[in-house]
Amino acid sequence: PGEGPARIEDAELLRRAGALASYLSMAIANLRMRETLRAQAIHDPLTGLFNRRQMDEVLEREVRRAGRHGDALAVLMVDIDRFKRVNDNFGHEAGDGVLYTVARRIRGLLRDSDLCARLGGDEFVVLLEKVGVDEAESAAHALLVANKIRMAVSAPINHKGNEFGVGASIGVRLISARSGDTETLLREADTAMYEAKKAGRSQVKLFSATT
Repeated sequence: PGEGPARIEDAELLRRAGALASYLSMAIANLRMRETLRAQAIHDPLTGLFNRRQMDEVLEREVRRAGRHGDALAVLMVDIDRFKRVNDNFGHEAGDGVLYTVARRIRGLLRDSDLCARLGGDEFVVLLEKVGVDEAESAAHALLVANKIRMAVSAPINHKGNEFGVGASIGVRLISARSGDTETLLREADTAMYEAKKAGRSQVKLFSATT
């Protein structure tokens, strides 16, 4: 029998369904591409941690929120000790392996609400959320986490048959409603970190106005 109205209608429906399926497939592919590009824009490609730009945005937002609600936060500046010797003696691939392992160890000690970012090189920054109800409790909690990170980083790192020993010098800066801008906070955490290095490395120092 020849093509009747019903058969023509079925063919048209199939054509439209095919066109819709093709459109949806392209839309999903575009959405995945945008998600991939966004992830690449905010994450460090080596460690998978947030990058400096994303850290700056989140830190600024959280500092403002802490000022409004009175929440206590803490910033930890983490610098790997003796990292240059790894690069110089074993090459950048070994150095990348150390950085990756250090990043995983730090992230594994944090809560989901805490932020961890790689500033670049062998420096990391950690933002601890809601560390305490007063300055003493906040300092105790931040120093406890900082020392856990210091000990975790100091544990031997194995990479492709080689064992590396590094450490971590960490500066801690508490954040309250009275704290300054994010640039100042990071600079003060950095100051405390250099005090830790000057004191012999693999130490934790809490920033104070007299530092």
